[in-house]
Amino acid sequence: MRLVVWNCAGGIRTKWSLIERLEPDVAIVIECDQPDRIPNLGFDSSVWMGRLPHKGLGVFGFGDWKVEEAAFVEPQLEFVLPVRVSGPVDVELYAVWAMNRRASQHPLEYAGVRQPLAMMDVYQPPSNSIIAGDFNNSPVWDKSRRHTFADMITRYEREGFVSLYHSTTGEAFGSESTPTHWWRDRREDGRTYHIDYVFTSGHLASRSALTVGTFDDSVTIGRSDHAYLVADIAIGSLTA
Repeated sequence: MRLVVWNCAGGIRTKWSLIERLEPDVAIVIECDQPDRIPNLGFDSSVWMGRLPHKGLGVFGFGDWKVEEAAFVEPQLEFVLPVRVSGPVDVELYAVWAMNRRASQHPLEYAGVRQPLAMMDVYQPPSNSIIAGDFNNSPVWDKSRRHTFADMITRYEREGFVSLYHSTTGEAFGSESTPTHWWRDRREDGRTYHIDYVFTSGHLASRSALTVGTFDDSVTIGRSDHAYLVADIAIGSLTA
């Protein structure tokens, strides 16, 4: 399965050609219009959540791969969207656009806990699922006396999830050679961070590959401040 993940920074109706060029089976598009605002763009199924019709979290299925909202969605967990993907192989997908402290709602028992960490208790995703999106976080922002990115990684690893980028490159979190975010001024030589991730089970990661979009593709052509991610996941090994 080819999974494309991209924070498009809005205006997806004028940027959809980049998604099409990447030929996804499933695409997670962040800061995305409601699907009924972007008709006739080639997707066959979609799921969306958001506060504003022009700026939400969308998941799109193409061809034989269909997406639908999971049976249980916690409305106070913004924005983590559990999705059932059906096709040649069925898989649970958790799309993330982490609002973190900017979330307007949060389950009370997880007040102060960043959403991608809280979701592990709320949804208890099985180890053969996929968690992917814009996490808006990196170890470079970790501080004491609060839940940190390191806490999240520790929990994910305990549950059997690894970052596809880091398992492929061998690089440490916070020391990535390839950025996914050109902050504020969108300059190639400006401040950059690695904050977009695809997490899979360890056995899936060992059979899969990840490509990070370049500055020219994602920023100059795509007019976003985030790189796209293309994950070619050996989804058939879910049943191995």
